[in-house]
Amino acid sequence: MMTNTLLIIEDENLLAAELARYFRKADWEVSVVATLQQAENFFRDQSIDPLVVLSDMSLPDGNALDLLEKLKPEIDSSEWVFLTGYGSVADSVRAVRLGAYDFIEKPCSLDRLNLLVEGAARSARAQRRLQQQAESQHGHYKIDSLIGDSPAMLQLRAMLRQIVKVPFSSLIVSG
Repeated sequence: MMTNTLLIIEDENLLAAELARYFRKADWEVSVVATLQQAENFFRDQSIDPLVVLSDMSLPDGNALDLLEKLKPEIDSSEWVFLTGYGSVADSVRAVRLGAYDFIEKPCSLDRLNLLVEGAARSARAQRRLQQQAESQHGHYKIDSLIGDSPAMLQLRAMLRQIVKVPFSSLIVSG
């Protein structure tokens, strides 16, 4: 069973402490940061991949959607729930486009927030199971599974590694 890991990104200390206490009582492993830079450092330095990220939208050093957009390729199996004191249509559209699980205005009840976080965790667990299944089913198709140490085989592996780096969309030739 996957550990329930939650990262809270919130600059209001009292709210952050209340959220952390609430989710820890519900058996979540909770980490709290107050800025986008701290959150980015946390992801990179701690090498963690929380199931759910619960983030204030507007932080002292910017909009949390910018962080999601920056980190999304590396942490695509975490679900993001955004809290905001004032929701704008542009931000909600951008949040959906970036794949955010949900977007909720502050203040909100802890029960409602808990339902959202639990739903986001179920979604993240399902995504991770699918990724694990795909990796195990396709593991025998990896470049390193090619047998042989001849110069031709080494050259083939090197060529395949270069091809893998090319975005698929640039390989499509229009007629």
